[in-house]
Amino acid sequence: VLVAAGASARGGLLRPVLEAPPLEWLGRISYSVYLWHVPIIAELIRAEPDITTAKKAAIGIPASLLAGWLSYVAIERPLLSSAGRARIRAFFGVHRRR
Repeated sequence: VLVAAGASARGGLLRPVLEAPPLEWLGRISYSVYLWHVPIIAELIRAEPDITTAKKAAIGIPASLLAGWLSYVAIERPLLSSAGRARIRAFFGVHRRR
């Protein structure tokens, strides 16, 4: 609902907040962060079974953001480029029909 309100034609009051650079950055890397946060938290719990929630958050959030950003920059963005898509198609032997 918040995103829809911010993305309305008029923009609404939330649009400047949702277009803030930190939130745009987080939106760009959010899928990568999503993929990394569970293994990072699982490893924290494995390494230190009695870890507190505050310590998990203090370590897990920055680690997930860093891992997400690194995988976005090193894997996701290059693969989503036209050259990356062409390499994937060539690897799998898929040819574009014209």
